[in-house]
Amino acid sequence: MIKLRRKDGLFWKLEARGRFSVGSLYRLLKRSQIQFPYSFLWNIKVPLKIKFGKRDRKLVLVGFAAVIWVIWKTRNDACFRNMMPNDPSAVVFAICAMINHWSGLQKSSSQE
Repeated sequence: MIKLRRKDGLFWKLEARGRFSVGSLYRLLKRSQIQFPYSFLWNIKVPLKIKFGKRDRKLVLVGFAAVIWVIWKTRNDACFRNMMPNDPSAVVFAICAMINHWSGLQKSSSQE
């Protein structure tokens, strides 16, 4: 679905202009045999407000940093090494591993 267009850029083959669109991805998923749990996602109950303690805020930041870092590394692998992830779950597992590793590096509240 994505191919290299120039030195540091991606081209989304499903759109004539090469830009990603949710609509083109949706159409691809509808045509494919992939069974994605759309109804499950729309029916998840989530709280409208979430309060974090001081320790929780640090872990949320660690989680956010891990997500950004793995996306950045995956993007660089795709652009510069022509290595696309075989499965989206590999990216999710990499994020979880990074969160697990980095959260262990954080000082506990007794060390602060």
